[in-house]
Amino acid sequence: MDDDMKDKMRNNPADVVYDTFSRAFLQGMIRMFKTDRDMQNIVMTDMVAREQATRHFFKRAQGMVL
Repeated sequence: MDDDMKDKMRNNPADVVYDTFSRAFLQGMIRMFKTDRDMQNIVMTDMVAREQATRHFFKRAQGMVL
């Protein structure tokens, strides 16, 4: 997480910042896909798995900034 995302998470309720986090998380996942094709296939084809991963890392990120 960059400082901007940390500030957003500190200063906004979870329901407000989740969409921003979700977009940033997906962009990070896409960068990771360049080296991990199995993960790419799972995340891009299984919306439930993608949402579970996003929520998991969102909660971890909240714990880091709160």
